[in-house]
Amino acid sequence: EILDVDYKSIVEKDSEGLECITFFVIVEAEDGEETVIREGDYCNIHVTSSYVFFTEYHSQDVYYFPKHNPENIKKFSPGVIENK
Repeated sequence: EILDVDYKSIVEKDSEGLECITFFVIVEAEDGEETVIREGDYCNIHVTSSYVFFTEYHSQDVYYFPKHNPENIKKFSPGVIENK
C-alpha cells in the first residue's frame, strides 16, 4: 500500500533549449523508499482511497493506477453516456 504520492521536477537543457522533466514518485509505506514509476511532464495528480490519477501535460491524456499496484498504469478512457 502507498503511503504518499508526490513528484519531483528537474530542469535539463536539451538540443532545443530548456525542458522540464517531472519524475512521478511513489513513496512505499513499509520502508519509505521512493520509486519512480513514470518519467515525463505531468500535472493534476489526484489521489483517491483506491486510485491515483494524473494528466500528461502536453497531450492532456489522463492515466491512473491502483494504489496497491503502482506498476499497473493505464490510460483513463471513461465511456460517454448519452442522454435519451
